[in-house]
Amino acid sequence: MAAHRVPTPDLPLTLDPVGHLLTWSAGGLVLAIVLALAVAATANGTAARLDVEPRLVTVVLPSAAVGAPSEAEMAGIAAGLERLDGVAFARVLTPQELARLWAPWLASASGIPLPRLIDLAFNPGREPPWPALAAQVARLAPGATLEQRADDGTATREAARLLRSTALGAAAVLLALLMGVVNRLTRIGLALQRETVGMLRLWGAAEADIGRELARRVLTCVLRGGLCGFAAASSLALGPSLAPAAWPHGGLPALHLGPADWLLLGCVPIAAALLAVWAARWTTRRHLAGSR
Repeated sequence: MAAHRVPTPDLPLTLDPVGHLLTWSAGGLVLAIVLALAVAATANGTAARLDVEPRLVTVVLPSAAVGAPSEAEMAGIAAGLERLDGVAFARVLTPQELARLWAPWLASASGIPLPRLIDLAFNPGREPPWPALAAQVARLAPGATLEQRADDGTATREAARLLRSTALGAAAVLLALLMGVVNRLTRIGLALQRETVGMLRLWGAAEADIGRELARRVLTCVLRGGLCGFAAASSLALGPSLAPAAWPHGGLPALHLGPADWLLLGCVPIAAALLAVWAARWTTRRHLAGSR
């Protein structure tokens, strides 16, 4: 006589008492994953914005008491600098701008000729090596020196890239941790229901049916916890706790997420639940194969 096949919906399998623990674990880990990916998206946007901004260098022409460059000469030097390869623009700072720039020191420097400045901007990735640039500037304006702008964004750009890599790595580790939690709690759930699983197998329930039923319950727990974690992460990302002032030393700004970023973040709970289903079915198959 053929063994009776027990329909999957009738299998009396649960994840109790580990189901609640799985839900809370999934919620906390998805929350952390979403926040890590939000930080990575913000850092990526900051690095991308800085990558397209011109690199600024200041050309300093020391003024002398006699023979200081005239406005026409300064304009000619700026025109020559603009013809250098990779230069986006060259702008001579006006006397009014120089006065504001040197205002804190003018009182103690009265009577001392002030240098003239030219802002030189290079297109991204087109700035020549510093020695070659200095030689080119010296040919156009003998006696001129170069000063790298302190606010050219290089340090912030590198920090953004490092933060992006770190955040993506943290998200990957957290996702792997979630799979490990699913694996462990599924094993515990199967061990707690050893007698029930054994009885179902005697009644003719296939291992695929048992694995499918446990996977369905894992899906419910992880998806419920993941959606709660996503909601909590969204409120944190949009809340005042991540205001620009929270970033040290005026570094990266608050989380700036576009529609595409939110769409990808919204896929995190779903992706986590699907991976959890795969982990649960793999764990169940191995557990049942080892208990034959």
